[in-house]
Amino acid sequence: MMTLRLMQAVVATVSEQWESPLADEVLQRWDHNGDSAKFWRASTNFVFFFKQAGQDCVLRFNHADERTLSAMQGEIDFVNGLATQGIPVAKPIRSRNGHYVESVATALGTFYATAFEALQGEQWEVEDLTPQQFVAWGQALGALHNASAKLTVAGRPTWQDHLAMAAALIPAQETAAHQTLEMLRQQLHQLPVNAENFGLIHYDFELDNLIWDGETAGIIDF
Repeated sequence: MMTLRLMQAVVATVSEQWESPLADEVLQRWDHNGDSAKFWRASTNFVFFFKQAGQDCVLRFNHADERTLSAMQGEIDFVNGLATQGIPVAKPIRSRNGHYVESVATALGTFYATAFEALQGEQWEVEDLTPQQFVAWGQALGALHNASAKLTVAGRPTWQDHLAMAAALIPAQETAAHQTLEMLRQQLHQLPVNAENFGLIHYDFELDNLIWDGETAGIIDF
């Protein structure tokens, strides 16, 4: 999870016109129209919109302390694999260097960046969804899992990694919490693992990460 200190430092570079010299510096690695990148949001990543050959695109980056190159490349491989199976995802865009992931050294440190085609459509709050869209939401998740079961992608974190991260964050003197975490780890380790019940998932398949074109849900921000 992004630290508040990092979020504050990057958001402080954003002007009242939603422009950022930091984002412009990162964006130099990709072909783009002359207009500056425009800030959209900061959550798990920093996200800016920009245009390439007149088409809407998305620049996404995070600090090297928050992400690894292998994890980001694994995400790209995952998204490309889903796209080849017809899942409506935002497709990655290669940089001027021919890379999907770029490492950019800045005054605020090194950032790892990716760019994607922007999906066309609308975002909705849960109270705005039609009954058909609720069904489509579940169907989209099922289709993603079916497609994911056919993929093998390296570099993405597993539940073991998340538990290890939690253990590292809990103070050593919190023995009860560590004991509970270890009990949970052992219970999860005993569960059967096969292609039907274990594999890559979206991790945050909520409405913030869905772009609706009618009753079809496009998927972003893996």
